[in-house]
Order: sequence, then C-alpha cells, then structure tokens
Amino acid sequence: MTHWKNDLFFGRNRVCLVYDGRTMKQEISYRGPYLRGITTLKLCVVLALVFLCTARSEGTTIGVIWSREQGVVIAADSKTIRMTPEGNTLSFTTCKIRQIENVFFAASGVRTGPSFNIDEIATRTLSGPGSTLEKVERLHNALLQELPKVIEQIPPRGLSLGFQYVVAGIENGQPVVHSLFLPTESRNAADLKWYSFPRDVPSDKRSATLFIGRHEVIDSFCADHPEWLSDGDIFERLRELISMEIQAAPQFVGEPIDVLFIDSTGAHWIGRTCTSKCPDLR
Repeated sequence: MTHWKNDLFFGRNRVCLVYDGRTMKQEISYRGPYLRGITTLKLCVVLALVFLCTARSEGTTIGVIWSREQGVVIAADSKTIRMTPEGNTLSFTTCKIRQIENVFFAASGVRTGPSFNIDEIATRTLSGPGSTLEKVERLHNALLQELPKVIEQIPPRGLSLGFQYVVAGIENGQPVVHSLFLPTESRNAADLKWYSFPRDVPSDKRSATLFIGRHEVIDSFCADHPEWLSDGDIFERLRELISMEIQAAPQFVGEPIDVLFIDSTGAHWIGRTCTSKCPDLR
C-alpha cells in the first residue's frame, strides 16, 4: 500500500497469518521511508505517478478471526483517502467489506491503475453461479491475468506494491476464509499466494487470525499478549485491535469500525453504528 506524506513515499505491507495466537506462516516485506531526497523528479511528476498507479489510496486495516466453534469475524476501518492530480487529499468514509451475492470481499493495496480495477474484477469473478471455492478460483485466475497489467505500469523502484484480498463465505455449511496476496517484494503475478481457513489450518488448532493492510501496532500488541485471542469476546477484541491502529495512524485509518460475523446460519453486522456506510445485508 502506498501512502503520501509530504515528499516521501512509504509503505508497510504485510500479510500475517496467526494460528491460536502464534505466528505460523508469514510473508513480510518492510519498506521504511524511501525515495528520500528526490532531486531528479519534479513534484508534479511524482504526483502524476501516484495518481496513475493508486487512483484511490487507502490506509486500510482489516482483521479476520476464524474460529472452529464460533465462525468468522471480519473487521475493517472505514477511512478512505483519495489523492487528486493537484496533490490534495480527500478523506471520506466507506464500507470496506463488500457483499457480492453470497460472499464477502475486502481488499488492501492498489485498487485502481491503468487497465486495473480490483472492485470490477471482484464483482465480475465473485458473482454468478458456483460455490465459494469456485468463485475464489475465478478471482485467482483473473488476478493472474490482470495483475501484470498494473505491475508493469509501476516504476521498478519507487512505489510500493500492495495486492491483498480476503473472501469469506460458507462452504458445505461451514464459514470459510480465503486470502489472496502478492508479496510486496514480488513483481511476478505467478507469486500470488493463496491461504484458506480451515483448509490450511492445522487440525489441532481451534482458531486462525489474518491481518492485511496496516497492522504494525496490532502485531506488537499480539506479540506481547499471546493470550489475546482467548481473552474476551472475539468481536470486541478485533474491534479493540483496529482501534489501536487508528490511534497510532489516524491520518490513514479511521472510525467507524465495521464488524461482520459469519456462522453456519449466515452473515450479520455486529454493532453497526449510525455513521457506518455498510448497507443492509442481502
């Protein structure tokens, strides 16, 4: 994900999978402040690159808890930032958990670019007949075709890539979560990763947790408190974690926090506030 701060680009893109409070698999790429001292590119050129490659930039924080006993909880902040060609930033509230027929989709990273629009791709592939798995397979195949179109438009050095997606639904009567993401150090769509809960969760584990977007504060808290997942209501714990990220970076992520719960009976918004932009479930 690319963020704008004065004359610096910076990104921290991480997809972290945690089983029962302990990190088991992890794909990490850290990029601290870079492109310092830009002298060869004029500011207007830099802004043009930002606009072309990330027409809509989000500091998104999205968390997912999958529990064998309870189901799936997805929580996301609602702050969206759009940069204009003039370099101005516009901030507004959106619902980042989209319902596409009988599945739910959330994304972090590059949303639009030359010949690329993840919302259109998701709508096209996740709609229509088929099981949740078949729909995610269509999304996966489409991304293998579409990602190269936007990757080749992004300078090899400079803008941080970020393509991270979550799809949740019900498969064979049980809540499932699929995570598709391209490691940020990769510029090859063939490196697209695919993890699924419960498919890739060890049979002796009762829960799994996934975070995409910004979650450095969350990572630190979870590392210091490995028992956090079993301590209290999972809906509120996930909301509390995203609140920590909002407090640390309010310029990028913000209230309200939307929380969706999926169990074998269907999907339900949990504690939806009057300021939420999430529509009623269909």
